[in-house]
Amino acid sequence: MKKENLTVTGIVGSKHAPQTPSGWLTTVEAAAYLRTKPRTLLKWVREGSMKAWPLHGTKRRTWRFRKEDLDSALGLVAARTADSVLSSSTSSVALQ
Repeated sequence: MKKENLTVTGIVGSKHAPQTPSGWLTTVEAAAYLRTKPRTLLKWVREGSMKAWPLHGTKRRTWRFRKEDLDSALGLVAARTADSVLSSSTSSVALQ
């Protein structure tokens, strides 16, 4: 029986913090960073709410993500969530 040496790359220190030498994340790595499923991330890309970079020269569309883009998208999502919470709490106060 042949033994193979398998190494885990891309995860140092935290299971949700991939470290890639090139600065680009795959869909699986980006989804792990955002703590969501890859299909959800690709849905956000199709909707235009997440910035992604397509790789050309493949039969299927393959996406790459930059950590800076993911962080900025998280900031926008957090801001929208905070605004919606504030607007819903103020409207419920106004109704009382």
